[in-house]
Amino acid sequence: MAAGAAAAGAGLLAGCSDPYIQRTMEHDRQTTRFALDSYAEREARCSANLRSTSAMIPEQWQDDMETLPRNLAGAREFFREDVEDWPRRDAAAREEIRRQLEGDLTTILWTLPRLAF
Repeated sequence: MAAGAAAAGAGLLAGCSDPYIQRTMEHDRQTTRFALDSYAEREARCSANLRSTSAMIPEQWQDDMETLPRNLAGAREFFREDVEDWPRRDAAAREEIRRQLEGDLTTILWTLPRLAF
């Protein structure tokens, strides 16, 4: 058994000088190098992006605090108008619901056979 393992090991070492094996190993080295370089570049960009984003946080917070009162006033106005307009829309909504539930027999007669078969 040891002789078989030694022969296999010798065969593997001999295979390392094979041009095909050499090309494959070089390709693997290049691929690994490319992957590691890409990862390093991405990490460097992420660090720079994090610093840039961190610098923007106080500016954005200040902007949000300045626009908040205006946005709240606008939201209050929107909801006030929505509540005031509800009776007019409610009547129209009820009519549309009634119309939809009543249906149109010509449409039903056309659609029903298609659904059944």
